[in-house]
Amino acid sequence: MQAGMAKFLGGSRAARRVRVAVWAVALGVSCLRIDAADADGTETGKRIEALRAEIAHNDELYFKKAAPEISDEAYDGLKRELAELERSVGIDPETRENVGDDRSGRFPAWKHGERMLSLEKVYSEAELKAFVKRAMAEAGADVAWVLEPKYDGLAVSATYEHGRLVRLATRGNGIEGDDVTANAGAIASLPARLGGENWPARIELRGEVYVKFNDFERVNAERAAAGETTFANPRALAAGSLKLIDPGEVAERGLAVVFYGWGQVEPVSATPASQVMFHAQVKAWGLPGVDWVGREEKVDAVYDVVRVFGGGRRQLAYPIDGVVLKMDDVVSRSRLGVTEHAPRWAVAYKFAPERVATRLKAITVQVGRTGLLTPVAELEPVVLGGSSIARATLHNEDEIAGRDIRVGDVVFLEKTGEVIPAIVGVDRSQRPDGSAPYLFPADCPVCGAAVVMRNDDGGLRYCPNKGCSAQVIGRLKHFFGAQGIALDGFGAATIEAAVKTGIVHTPADVFRMTRDEWLALPGVGGKTADRLVRSVEAAKHAEPWRLINGLGIPRVGGATARVLAAKFRSLDGLAAASRPELAAVSGIGPSQADAVAGFFAESDTVELLGRLRQAGVDTGIPGGEHGVTD
Repeated sequence: MQAGMAKFLGGSRAARRVRVAVWAVALGVSCLRIDAADADGTETGKRIEALRAEIAHNDELYFKKAAPEISDEAYDGLKRELAELERSVGIDPETRENVGDDRSGRFPAWKHGERMLSLEKVYSEAELKAFVKRAMAEAGADVAWVLEPKYDGLAVSATYEHGRLVRLATRGNGIEGDDVTANAGAIASLPARLGGENWPARIELRGEVYVKFNDFERVNAERAAAGETTFANPRALAAGSLKLIDPGEVAERGLAVVFYGWGQVEPVSATPASQVMFHAQVKAWGLPGVDWVGREEKVDAVYDVVRVFGGGRRQLAYPIDGVVLKMDDVVSRSRLGVTEHAPRWAVAYKFAPERVATRLKAITVQVGRTGLLTPVAELEPVVLGGSSIARATLHNEDEIAGRDIRVGDVVFLEKTGEVIPAIVGVDRSQRPDGSAPYLFPADCPVCGAAVVMRNDDGGLRYCPNKGCSAQVIGRLKHFFGAQGIALDGFGAATIEAAVKTGIVHTPADVFRMTRDEWLALPGVGGKTADRLVRSVEAAKHAEPWRLINGLGIPRVGGATARVLAAKFRSLDGLAAASRPELAAVSGIGPSQADAVAGFFAESDTVELLGRLRQAGVDTGIPGGEHGVTD
């Protein structure tokens, strides 16, 4: 499919009105008109201020927290309305800073040699053709357009001096961003040195840090198994991961990078003459570049290419949310110049997400192995993206309250990042009479313990009872799952049965089970019991990294577990390691070292390790040594 495409492509009142406007745009309805009361200037001014506040709020969520509440289309609708109102009172929207700001305040600031701009966005064929025709007219000549997938990630700038990577920074506010060079080594596809030859003395390469779908699914599965909140989409995972303080933790996330443009180049004579030449240079230097590029000269042909991109995006291994058109010739670009926030020679065509409506039948609450309570929407089944959807995560209490989602509502679903279904809006015109706001349970729905809120974790709610059967089952599923011991035959149903019958409370109990105890479980026959007995005996000698990962240590995933096992050689060796010894391990950051040391200092962990040893599990190095390697 992708080869075929490559061949085709070739070489309140105000606040209330803000909320309603967002809702209207989310439904695909035109933004609310400005009524006669606004014409006197006073109401227009209030509306402008309300829109600015709403946009700033969404900028904070999108750029700093990587947790947007509204769709890109709804957000751009607010910005378009603001621009129209500003023009009506004599304000030029292009003089206002408008690229957002992703600076977190946790990293040193880095000033870009050349500003990193945003892109003007269009959502229809008519808008796209109008942009292309206008740009060609202003260029004063027929120009070719290069088309590239619009990667859905976090914009970055990588500076190479004499072929060596010296800086990695986020876009920030366009002028300066977060210096995240410390995390550069955690991105496997980002080379420390350029290959090939003919490097400029200095070049800023512009690109995107993103996460492939398989890594997104892997990380979310690991977090779900750990009872942690999952990421809404791949962009949120990429943006949140690059801003982590620990490079070791960043490396767990599977970040990738792609380069599609440039900023400052020294000497200036080394600047690429065209976009096509830039792509060729990226390849020659051994950098990760755009692997799906089109080039066209005719307006109608340009949109034909966009259609091909849209039709083939589900075949890609990475998330894209549109197509970027760039004037190929750099001289022609210079004739058009840039505005305060975007080049006049490039535009992003955004794909309209597939959206369906269905009824919310109920909201249930799941309890993870750490005790985290996660609300889940139970829906009337509906087909979205070729699959039947009956459930969707609501992530947390704030999302439900922020969107005012109520049981009985007709809700709108989209697949965020082309992966998982998410509720993106509510049709309040179909809200049943007598509906009430959802109240998060004050008690654990499984064991009845009073729920607690952990403000150090974003105000999320937890069940504090470690003996809660949901937590016990979750811990066992993780310990004996594919990324843990991988115990053959011990699936979810058998684990739940073992816990509910009272036979199993901790992983150590499983290693002590007799054949008769296995047979006592519902659904376990003689052959299954024999297989489980053999599997358990073999699992007593599991690789150390599997034991380490199976324990569910905070901030430790499979990759880090392997690093720790390679260094300390056994579970006992790791448990005996001091915090300084942990922090000295390459790829282990300070917060990870703190988490590991704290975990093994807990009395519950000490007790579990003792029980595992008594059950015959190999937790130490043969011969009794538990130290670290040289």
